[in-house]
Amino acid sequence: MKKLLAFLIAFLFMPNIAFAEGDLQVVDSNLIFVNNKNGYFFASVQNKGDKPVCYDNGVLNIVDKEGKTVFSNDFIRLSPYTSTINPGEYMYVMDRYISIENIKDTEGLEPQFTVTAIEPEDEYAIFENEATFEINDALEGSYMYVTFTNTSDEVKYDIAYSIALLDADGKIIFCDDKYTGLGLHPNATVTASIYINDDIIEHFAENNIVPVKADAVVKYGK
Repeated sequence: MKKLLAFLIAFLFMPNIAFAEGDLQVVDSNLIFVNNKNGYFFASVQNKGDKPVCYDNGVLNIVDKEGKTVFSNDFIRLSPYTSTINPGEYMYVMDRYISIENIKDTEGLEPQFTVTAIEPEDEYAIFENEATFEINDALEGSYMYVTFTNTSDEVKYDIAYSIALLDADGKIIFCDDKYTGLGLHPNATVTASIYINDDIIEHFAENNIVPVKADAVVKYGK
């Protein structure tokens, strides 16, 4: 009886991991190969629940048309680096270092992406923002921009931001992120930029991919 009581007490105080995992869902993903050398994987994950969750890890498997796994990465990071996602919010995930030397000639490749979540330890909030982009030639360079304002009465630190490019269907075709240790003072507005690599721009042109919108997530520690 004592063992049963101890088990029930321990069960009641266990972190609700299953709840968190079920509420964190992959809502979009994309896999591209650039210059027949490098692979890029992009995804967005959203908290569909009513409590904050913490992105723990993501596992990417690339399978061929027969369903055989030809590439696997069991550690896919979140973008930006902060991992707590509040209800209704979403974050971007990426893997920019996929070696395709052994799979570049394989037909019918498809990504399979799963995520796990745990109870959050830290609190984060999101700045409202406006994201834009410009596509230029290699000499001028192409960039994504995000503008945001600190509307609070405190200096905000631990600011991280990610910017994604979306096509006409709203599908993610590229994203990247940065972290800054600088403090943003009350009522201050800043515009930050992220450079888009030339190989990505060339991939867009060669495959008739047209970015039509930029979307950004800017987070800071509470």
